[in-house]
Amino acid sequence: MDKPNVLKNLPGVDVVLKGMDEGEYRLPRAYILEVIRSEIQRLREEILQSDDDLPEPDSLREQVLKNVEMWCKSRSAGSLKSVINATGIVLHTGLGRAPLSEITIDALHEAAQGYSNLEFDVDSGERGQRNDHIEDLLCALTGAESGLLVNNNAAAVMLALNTLSEGKKAIISRGQLVEIGGSFRIPDVMEKSGATMVEVGTTNRTHLKDYENAITDDTHLILIAHTSNFKIEGFTASPELTDLIELAHSHSIPVMYDLGSGALFDMEQFGLPPELMVSDIVEAGVDVVTFSGDKLIGGPQGGLIVGKKEYLERIKKNPMTRALRCDKLTYAAMEAALQTYTSSDELKQNNQTYALLTRSVEALEEIGTTVLNDLNADTIMALGLEMVDAETEAGSGSLPTEKMPSKALVIHTDTWTPNKIMRWMRSRDYPIIGYIQNDLCYFNLRAILPGQIEPLTKAFTELAKVMNS
Repeated sequence: MDKPNVLKNLPGVDVVLKGMDEGEYRLPRAYILEVIRSEIQRLREEILQSDDDLPEPDSLREQVLKNVEMWCKSRSAGSLKSVINATGIVLHTGLGRAPLSEITIDALHEAAQGYSNLEFDVDSGERGQRNDHIEDLLCALTGAESGLLVNNNAAAVMLALNTLSEGKKAIISRGQLVEIGGSFRIPDVMEKSGATMVEVGTTNRTHLKDYENAITDDTHLILIAHTSNFKIEGFTASPELTDLIELAHSHSIPVMYDLGSGALFDMEQFGLPPELMVSDIVEAGVDVVTFSGDKLIGGPQGGLIVGKKEYLERIKKNPMTRALRCDKLTYAAMEAALQTYTSSDELKQNNQTYALLTRSVEALEEIGTTVLNDLNADTIMALGLEMVDAETEAGSGSLPTEKMPSKALVIHTDTWTPNKIMRWMRSRDYPIIGYIQNDLCYFNLRAILPGQIEPLTKAFTELAKVMNS
């Protein structure tokens, strides 16, 4: 049959809809109708572009119906789903950064299931402030006079810059004009905040005199941006923080430090690479410090601002603060995350980020051994599966130049290509996200969570069967 007659037999939207059980899917009817229209249009274009092998007219309705039902079934399961992070990167931005601990999840559940005292003072019976739920903890942990939570660190930087230097000059070293993931660039953020950026020094060397020579009556801020996602080594220079603070304060200019990740404790205690501590920056005399809540803090997505009360009060009164504020779920999770900093033992036990970052290689080897022991010999042979030494990193710009030893399960097979294996792993109801290196499929064990060993083992078993079928 020729194309016009085939196209003539394409089913109408109502015909396809009658063949479906709409109640089977947790989707609005308008959405289902749009899926049907899109599938009919896709099939129409496929027929028009085909030179042969035209589908039988009688099969067109069934083709459309089958594809629509498959899509609706998949979409009903939810677009945002849990995955197994076999990349080894604990703070993987694409996979949601910091995994939350049980006590944090419990706090989320408590806040989500009903009403809460988000902005209500139960003692006085009057209106309260949502920021009160975390400010005292923030101040205690950082030594700051005041603190604030907004929806991410980019928002924290934007808000602080806008408050302290809108329409005025803000000085920053050229070596700190960083770009992080998602094209977040310090120069662009400064421009959008309304601050006029003044660059000083060079990429690798900036001296105190560079700052001093740039200060004018219109200078309202000195900004320091931590180069958290790269490192400049060799012929470098930068002024001591205390000297820069002294210079700024002698001109009545505040100093703001964007830490990016930021740590609330000495990470070397746990054998982790050192990272700037927020409390050290505050103690040095920096006026405003910004950092992420979902990186090394181990909490939900959020931007934390701490510092001197006079500047924080101005930031809190900025109209943008309301636009950038967090909801009750974020406050509940952040409070619970901050409460894990009572001791090193508490942190390792109830802060999932540090539980994963501090896992020993021996513990990772035990996970890999458990998986291999639970697989039969035929599966291991079919996949060429073995455990090898590996390396990984914290992720999200945290500890960027430091590699952590790890273990990984690696597939050696010529039956399927690495890309096909990874596509199959990602297509599961419980997707598994690994990586390809040296044309081999790697499944790093550092970020495998408790309870994920069994589904990982099951996936390897099913993969071997599918490959050999």
